[in-house]
Amino acid sequence: MGQKTNPIGARLGIIRGWDSNWYASPKEYGK
Repeated sequence: MGQKTNPIGARLGIIRGWDSNWYASPKEYGK
């Protein structure tokens, strides 16, 4: 994934779809 490279840019486009599901888990974000 590219969230580590450019979280903001990705959230504005790609992550917008699964962002609510991915960012909803702080534990997963810690990975």
